[in-house]
Amino acid sequence: MHVKNIVLILMGLCLSASCNSSTPGALPDDFDEYIRGMMEEHKLPGLAVAVVRDDAVVYSRGFGVRKLGESDPVNEHTLFQAASITKTFTAALMGMLKDQGKIAWDDPVNKYIGDFRLMDDFVTDKLTIRDVLAMRTGIVDGDGLKARDKKELIPLLSSRPLSDAFRIEQTSWNLSYTLAGYLEEIIYGGPWEEIIRDMIFVPLGLTETFTDNDSGLRSTENIATPHLVRNREIVSADWADFGVYAPADCLVTNVSDLSKWLRFLLNRGTIENNSLLESKTLDELWRPQMIVGEFFENIFNPGTNFMTFGLGWFVSDYRGFKVMEMGGSAPGTSTLLALIPSKGIGLAIQTNLNFAFDALVGMKFRIFDSFLRKVSH
Repeated sequence: MHVKNIVLILMGLCLSASCNSSTPGALPDDFDEYIRGMMEEHKLPGLAVAVVRDDAVVYSRGFGVRKLGESDPVNEHTLFQAASITKTFTAALMGMLKDQGKIAWDDPVNKYIGDFRLMDDFVTDKLTIRDVLAMRTGIVDGDGLKARDKKELIPLLSSRPLSDAFRIEQTSWNLSYTLAGYLEEIIYGGPWEEIIRDMIFVPLGLTETFTDNDSGLRSTENIATPHLVRNREIVSADWADFGVYAPADCLVTNVSDLSKWLRFLLNRGTIENNSLLESKTLDELWRPQMIVGEFFENIFNPGTNFMTFGLGWFVSDYRGFKVMEMGGSAPGTSTLLALIPSKGIGLAIQTNLNFAFDALVGMKFRIFDSFLRKVSH
């Protein structure tokens, strides 16, 4: 075949490809349309999305409305309750303590809390900081305990039943991270809310992230109203109050600030050449500690070869790459944070509908595929 004809054929193929997809390593041209379609399919009132690639925010915007039946739009600065996304911050804060030489991952909890007692003496003596962050304490039904503050929770633990699954199964998720927060208070010497602000929020410039509802609500009118599905109808709800379980669930934030958190993590714990978290410590947070059940696999990554939990993060695989993620579910809101560190990809998605992870996970895979897609030859 004549060289000129070959060139023309190749040009035609390239032009054809450009009509059907965006450049590999970028979001597709129809991404906004895709998001709106997913929102309509899953009946999401509002949604905010941010995507980070190689230390740059390549996409950040909102869709829909803050409250169903009203016209105020969601944008990248709209505040949502982020629920268990808080755990990723509490785990990182413990990592900073480790970097400072103030704790070791396998230190026993009773080294720092003198009156710490569980129903089993063996578990009391052997329970470590690693166990707490991996949520494998064996404490049964600890997430429903009532107390005025974290310290008041400690004596209540001695009467909580223990399963026979110490270090085998995860139990009492929110209690575990509340206990981690209390350890941080003892070791740092001050309220967890102030420690997390001074050690993480301020250095990273998280000016739109709060540890209590009132502060968030006072800061702006750009607030997402939670929505629940009741009797097949979507109805608005009030913000949940997590009270004493703040280190597990309290964060109020938006995708603008979460994109800064993603950049920090993808930069291996460094912000503006200032290392706040050692790279090897971040690796430990992302190292699998527990095999988790099909429930979480089905929620976050149904096609994975493995679903595990590290210290504050789910760890699985997608298309041969290691994925770190955490979901946050408050009554009426859903948040998903996910990263593929080896490819420099991170994303944050928030919506004001209860447990909407089918939609959020679909969007996650669409974003991942956009950056992992290979050019055909």
